[in-house]
Amino acid sequence: MKIEEHINNLEEYCEEDDLFEKDGDFKEFCDNHIADIKAVIQELKNIQSDLYEANNRIADLLLILGDRDRMINKMAEQLAGIAIWDIKKDEPLILMSKEEVIKYYERESKNAKD
Repeated sequence: MKIEEHINNLEEYCEEDDLFEKDGDFKEFCDNHIADIKAVIQELKNIQSDLYEANNRIADLLLILGDRDRMINKMAEQLAGIAIWDIKKDEPLILMSKEEVIKYYERESKNAKD
């Protein structure tokens, strides 16, 4: 049974029950609880919507990271075996494999001061 159905049942119970006056304390008690339940349900729906949006953003970021990794791999493949200039040592540097290129630039980016 869905939550909305339970709420409808409670509302009907409050409207139809002859055990208490329609304007009595018990009816007010039930009405307040029904209102609280509805508020909690609405908050849960809002949270669910927020989580759905966050999940979509995470998926987008993962796609961007995948694209970035593919670009880095392609660039590293192109640079492997080509002489580049090592600014710190003021001399040419030849990184022979894609992995060496990636490790070199990872170290350089960790040491960057900008």
